[in-house]
Amino acid sequence: NIQRVDEFQFRDLIQDNEELFDDWMVLLKAMRQCEISLIRFALCLFEEAELDKDSVDYAQEAEDVIHHKLVVLKRFVQEVSPKTICDKVITHWNLSSEVRTPEQRVEAIQDEDRVVENDTAEPIVRPSREALCESYSLDEQEDHCLEISFLCWALFDCVSAELKAQAGTAGYKELTFSSDESEEPHDKEKDWNNAQNRIFAKFKERIEEQYDDKYLHFIFGRVEVVRGSRLQKLYFFVPKSVRVLKDHPLIRKWQNTLLYEVERGNGAEAKVDGFTDMVQQEYISFVNHLYSLRQWSWPWCNSGEYLAYCQSSLGAITMLMNCWIIKVYSGSYHSEYVPESAHYPGYIHIFVLTWLGRLHVALSCLWVTFYMLAYSAWRMSTQVEEGAESDDENAIQALVASSWGRFVLFVTDQELQVVVAYAFASFLGAFSNFLWFAFHLLDVCRQSIILEKVILSITSTSDQLVGTMFLGIVVQYAFVSIG
Repeated sequence: NIQRVDEFQFRDLIQDNEELFDDWMVLLKAMRQCEISLIRFALCLFEEAELDKDSVDYAQEAEDVIHHKLVVLKRFVQEVSPKTICDKVITHWNLSSEVRTPEQRVEAIQDEDRVVENDTAEPIVRPSREALCESYSLDEQEDHCLEISFLCWALFDCVSAELKAQAGTAGYKELTFSSDESEEPHDKEKDWNNAQNRIFAKFKERIEEQYDDKYLHFIFGRVEVVRGSRLQKLYFFVPKSVRVLKDHPLIRKWQNTLLYEVERGNGAEAKVDGFTDMVQQEYISFVNHLYSLRQWSWPWCNSGEYLAYCQSSLGAITMLMNCWIIKVYSGSYHSEYVPESAHYPGYIHIFVLTWLGRLHVALSCLWVTFYMLAYSAWRMSTQVEEGAESDDENAIQALVASSWGRFVLFVTDQELQVVVAYAFASFLGAFSNFLWFAFHLLDVCRQSIILEKVILSITSTSDQLVGTMFLGIVVQYAFVSIG
């Protein structure tokens, strides 16, 4: 029952009848599953059948589809309470995994001048015994609540958008249904507009204030597809792996990189195809890999987060050490051995730089370790999938099947080679010469997306760059020889 008028009474009943708690949890689970199925069915009523333009009955079929949507829309507007749907969006959002603290709760909007019995805007607080229930786990409860919130959000958005488009048309106005004569007639369309402005829009504003305007996009999915000459909105519940990792630093980094690497030319279709290929080949598998790491024990379960922390910490230490060296370093290169202490005005500088260097080495080792967990296994699987689609499929599968083949794929990871090289430079800097830490400034530049593109443009055309350098050397040598 979408009105949910009895839930408060059930919860009050459990207070004095603890023996009914297990039965109540079974009933609560069934109620939510039934509600999910009901709202999914309601959304399906708005989906348009894909018609064949070459059919001889295309015109009549298109007219029937439009008439069906108008009938469904009119029924919803006349018979479903928009306030109830919006209240359920907020109520179940507050019971989901997206709300962990009181500050994250979205306050329900109630009419102060009117008292409503069994008001659906009345907040529900999950009792501690429900959170500890084993037959209906907290994780399952929160997933169900978030899905109900999404479905109600999708249903209201769908009806509201269709109402805005069709309310002024003659076909919508001419539709009439028999109604209860005892019910006082009033403008039902106005109720939907009021709910849109007072509750639905406020919910969206509250989420954007807490996070950002893209936050709901990683939870509540919506796309538009072409149905003949019409556009239809389709709604989908974003997979749990994407929802859980929506704020993951490595996922954010991949998304920012995508903005620069996605195809920009050759028409709109090429752009869409390039974006789709990158999402299917990289994003989905990368998110699933990071989500699978969550099942491991600590600290490996947070490998991605710790990797990002190591990178940012190394960047800060690198900048600090190099600025310090630039400030106090004196002298220049000499062919004969000169003690490093001769280049620094006091022992305190060597002492501080030594311990910062050792900390740099420790973080570099952690960087290599967490990189192998967060990236190497994923890159290996990605290469296997790309190889499986190539012409030499049997050779790739035979290579991967052997331990040596897996080792080859592992060590040929170019990014891993760079990370290991940085770790080796860190070791030389800590135990040989502090000037080795200058190489890590390249990694600091790589952490900037714009500077990373500059480096990529140079490395991707390295053969042309080397050729240009060689040509310059030849020209200079020729002038020197002539002179």
